[in-house]
Amino acid sequence: MIRSLSGDVKLEEEPALCYDKVMAEHPKALLRALIIFLFLILYTAIIGIVSFPMVRRAFDESGVLHLIRSPKEQARTSSTKRMVNVVFSPLGASFASYTVEQQRLGSSIYHDTFEALFAGVPLVALEEGAITYIASGTKLLGLTYSSNIIYLNLSKKFLASSDMKMAYRQLKETASLLGAKDIVLLIEGAQVELQLDE
Repeated sequence: MIRSLSGDVKLEEEPALCYDKVMAEHPKALLRALIIFLFLILYTAIIGIVSFPMVRRAFDESGVLHLIRSPKEQARTSSTKRMVNVVFSPLGASFASYTVEQQRLGSSIYHDTFEALFAGVPLVALEEGAITYIASGTKLLGLTYSSNIIYLNLSKKFLASSDMKMAYRQLKETASLLGAKDIVLLIEGAQVELQLDE
């Protein structure tokens, strides 16, 4: 019994000795892992430095960088202009939409659309015999878009339009292309009631 008891004691002491041994070797294992990690970083850096000129030359020859830069350059050149849709009347019959390249004069597409409309009939529409009912020289003094309604503040020149009903319809049709449900017309800041039979 005594012998087996001393054997049990030995078994109990051995795991404690193994644990101490592992703890003593733990810093060595950590140092070894750190050295391997640093070696991998150094190896990757050397490969990167050596292959960089070849990779750069390959990118230059492939033209990928030019393709990436092209949209940015196009955006820079077209940032002063935008495409807008305006309404004119071909052959004085009904209204048709025309896409026009417009100088950015306002902060919104709504403003630029109506600036294009008041600038007159574009060449592509003139070739189809299109006309405008809005009096030449009409100026956009202000524009507000709220709750799907466009509030247009125009110069008095608009009142000189030859066919007021059609001129108003031309404004409204252009506004509908922008998603507006209706327009409110102001002449030099004052709301006007046009006598229109719609």
